[in-house]
Amino acid sequence: MPTFFLRNLLSKIGVEVQFFKFFEYKNAPNVFTEEGFTRPHREQTEKLVGSIFDQIISGIAAQRRLSAAAVSKAVNESPLSAQEAQAQGLVDGILYTDQVGSRG
Repeated sequence: MPTFFLRNLLSKIGVEVQFFKFFEYKNAPNVFTEEGFTRPHREQTEKLVGSIFDQIISGIAAQRRLSAAAVSKAVNESPLSAQEAQAQGLVDGILYTDQVGSRG
């Protein structure tokens, strides 16, 4: 998830952005006022991405009846071949496009 910081660009075109910052972890204005991640901004972004990742892993694990550790291991070993994904229980079968409709 890329984050673009606009402070230098805005400065070059003469725009001065002003925000009031009340709390350390309120970082929405940072893309306009900073040149990069502040420590709290980075921490919050990493926690958000980690939480989303954990939810995806848990969802796949539940649907595929696998442990979260097994799914996480497969993600870390990716990319997998179709055969490897099937062997690890991530897919039910391997078909060509023309075979998909006939699988009833």
